[in-house]
Amino acid sequence: MPEMTSMSSVNVTTTLSATTIATDAFKNLVNRIYLKRKQGGQIFLHDLADGSEVTKSQLAAMLQLMDERITFSAATEAISHLFYLLKPLSTATLYIPNDQPVITQNQKYFLNSWTPPNISPKESDASMFVDHLTKALGSADKVDFLLDLLAYRYQKPLAPKPPVVCYFYHSSQGNGKSLFSKTLQMVFGKSALKSVQGSRLTSMSQAELWERTWLVAEEAHVRPSTSLYDTIKHFGSENETDADAKHKGFSTWKIPANLIMLSNRAPEFLEPHDRRFFVCEWKLEMTTIAKEAYFSDYINWLENGGYQAIAWLLKSRVVKRDLHAHAPMTEEKRAAMFIGEDACVCALKDYLEDNSKYRIFDEASFKSILDNYGIKPVQHKVKLMEAGLVQHPNRLVFGVDRIRPWYRGCDKLYAVKGNGTTISFDGKTKAVTEVFCRDWAL
Repeated sequence: MPEMTSMSSVNVTTTLSATTIATDAFKNLVNRIYLKRKQGGQIFLHDLADGSEVTKSQLAAMLQLMDERITFSAATEAISHLFYLLKPLSTATLYIPNDQPVITQNQKYFLNSWTPPNISPKESDASMFVDHLTKALGSADKVDFLLDLLAYRYQKPLAPKPPVVCYFYHSSQGNGKSLFSKTLQMVFGKSALKSVQGSRLTSMSQAELWERTWLVAEEAHVRPSTSLYDTIKHFGSENETDADAKHKGFSTWKIPANLIMLSNRAPEFLEPHDRRFFVCEWKLEMTTIAKEAYFSDYINWLENGGYQAIAWLLKSRVVKRDLHAHAPMTEEKRAAMFIGEDACVCALKDYLEDNSKYRIFDEASFKSILDNYGIKPVQHKVKLMEAGLVQHPNRLVFGVDRIRPWYRGCDKLYAVKGNGTTISFDGKTKAVTEVFCRDWAL
């Protein structure tokens, strides 16, 4: 009997010792393990060390790996006793560059979605990057503006963003637009840049897309006066917005991202006197074989100290330009604004020329054209006037309808007592009902 008592005492001592060791090990994990969520009776934890999600059982296994004397039962017991030490994370996240992994605000713990880049600035020659941009954009002035914008965001990531949207385009592939996006991600960090298809800019979770420093939209087919264009104008200029994110409800969101749009076509949606867009054609004037050799050398430079050199360039560059003023007027932007302004108007003029026998129109006659160019109803009158049409000040009778018709500015309308209204055009005079366009499908 005494031998049995002695053996029991040894077991208790061993268990207590393992629990004590497990308890000390657990305390070392308290600052990196946070309570994340509970689902189906299971508790999920967040490990700051690698951003992974772990369960209580996995946490116990982690304790075992920290010291071979810790048994699974001892680890489980230590976790149960000290579980109250773990801090609960808010379901929301914050994006605050250069801050701690977990941020305390309003007595709550928020996971910082920003993570530091894998590379650090190193003082070295970044002329290969500058030369590459000059080849692609074709102008030192354009490169200076772009470098100022990049340096400003690198040096002051928490400052209000400049209201600038970059639009880089070229009709063919293989000019390095996507490589530029990857370069920014390496220099600013993976968490600082999000790359999406343009169609996602109007998704339910659009506010979340802008919670970083850069948002890159590839192949965004934007039309004038559409919800996508309105989204780009609003989110591209503001630093916060009220939005309803998917599964998270309506709230105020920080939207610090500057938008970079990559496309294979020139923009056809810009409004006259636009101040936001920095529009450049991105092209390398060299043969396919020459491009292969060029990019091989350039990528080799990037991967062997180039990224660090670019980071140093952005860190040390002195930015004197007021980036909150309007973006530069490039030749490409001037041409794009002409296209965006006149495409619909040209289509309306073509319609009038093709239907010269009609001189009087209801606004509905132009509906298909206006809709095709995404023109909002409030802008219909402006476009019709730009096409040379004039709206009659009074309502006229056409069958059972009373409308204020549109007519060409070169025509003259006269009210004839007892005979209604007539219209004079090309040396002829006719009743307005004779030249009224009734076929809205024309």
